[in-house]
Amino acid sequence: MRVWTAAIMVVAVGTLAAACGGTDPIVSPDRADRAVQPVSGVHPNRSLVADGGQFLTSCPLSHQLDDDPIMHRGHAGMSHHHEFFGNYSTDATSTYASLVDAATTCSDAGDRSAYWVPELVVDGKRVEPKRVDAYYRVAHGVVPTDVRPYPDGLEVLAGDMHATTSAPFTVAAWACGGSPEVAAAPPKTCTDDRPVQLRLTFPSCWDGAQTAPSDHRSHMSYPSQDDGCDTEHPVAVPQLTLTVHYPLAGTYSQASLASGGFTTTHGDFLAAWEHERIADQVSGCLARSVTCGLVGGTFHTGPGAGDVNTYNQRPVAER
Repeated sequence: MRVWTAAIMVVAVGTLAAACGGTDPIVSPDRADRAVQPVSGVHPNRSLVADGGQFLTSCPLSHQLDDDPIMHRGHAGMSHHHEFFGNYSTDATSTYASLVDAATTCSDAGDRSAYWVPELVVDGKRVEPKRVDAYYRVAHGVVPTDVRPYPDGLEVLAGDMHATTSAPFTVAAWACGGSPEVAAAPPKTCTDDRPVQLRLTFPSCWDGAQTAPSDHRSHMSYPSQDDGCDTEHPVAVPQLTLTVHYPLAGTYSQASLASGGFTTTHGDFLAAWEHERIADQVSGCLARSVTCGLVGGTFHTGPGAGDVNTYNQRPVAER
């Protein structure tokens, strides 16, 4: 039954990828002069299926705090309000060492990472997100066998909380359900069966040295379709697209983020994967250009520990 399910998913992924492709350029928010055309026209925030290898983990909301261990490390309560997913222990002092020894809400128990986004407020009330689905893929323009596991404690940002203009849709976008139609703010046309989603795609080229520079951005860049990772950021790591699910449908009068208007749409990722598990996912899934794991972790086709159910379990919040 597991093999049959995997086969169905491979066919479905290929069909959906062809149907949902886009043509918008990928533009790094830090290198706005460099437009990158996606391979095969696939838009990372429109198509949530892969035209190559990917693995998935689903992480229900864990907690809320006015903390940010990247932008305000060591300063509790100094940030705007954030929604945290995955690691239960994430706070202003979190590091790889503290996270990897803590529990997680994620469906893949080997993923102890911290994911967070600013609070969404609609008509004066907080909208509590249900979960994030973390899609780890091979970025367009990158050779699958060149992808390496994240270094311990890598800090990565998508979007900019200080921005006065919207990020490219390939970096930050809002949509209804799995629709390929994206917008700069939560659409007012979403329905109960296709509620609001926030989609964030993070840079996936690393300088190979810094994991947490003082400017929070110079160590990472987005790849080029023609050249892959640039010479200043030569190490390819998995490309993370984070999809945040909100129980929001229908029209509303006013909406904003805790960070401000929707030009400030952003997300943060602090990598804290167990070493064996992330190595298994990269070599067994991305390097082989296969899809591993449904959202919810129902199967895994990579080698090693991933072939048992030690990691691929239902999220703690759903057990």
